[in-house]
Amino acid sequence: GERMELRTAVVEDDESCRSRIVGCLRRFGQEHGVTVKVTEFADGQALLQGFRPEFDVLFLDIEMPLLDGMSAARLIRERDEQVTIIFITNMAQYAIHGYEVGALDFLLKPVSYEALEMRLQKVCKLAQARQESGILLSLGSGLRKIPLSELSYVELVGPDLVYHLK
Repeated sequence: GERMELRTAVVEDDESCRSRIVGCLRRFGQEHGVTVKVTEFADGQALLQGFRPEFDVLFLDIEMPLLDGMSAARLIRERDEQVTIIFITNMAQYAIHGYEVGALDFLLKPVSYEALEMRLQKVCKLAQARQESGILLSLGSGLRKIPLSELSYVELVGPDLVYHLK
């Protein structure tokens, strides 16, 4: 079959931690035959600037200056309900709040390859299902991803396509 492609974003202000995660992602790609695309952001604000719903998974550090991961996640959920969010934290008690924004899981620092690999296998399954069943629409406000399961029908009104959602 076709090689799976995983689009990831790593949002982490600590450069050594960020490059460690990026290294783990590349290793995962090699070991599992997945094309892993990585975009790096040094803080939540950088991620949100011109955010497009194009990632399969976001690795979000919880404690960041400017815009912390939890706040970033809330803002992202307004634009992308489906992207998988995995929080990175040194404190497990923070991670529990992740469920409020529908986070899949969290990774404790220092991030180990084994822990990351376990989560990425889950992410790959989710991403595969998602890539098969969503459409990207270009709206006035930017791109929006619509799960096919939410689409009732599409209507042509003059020059416009009108998408009717459930």
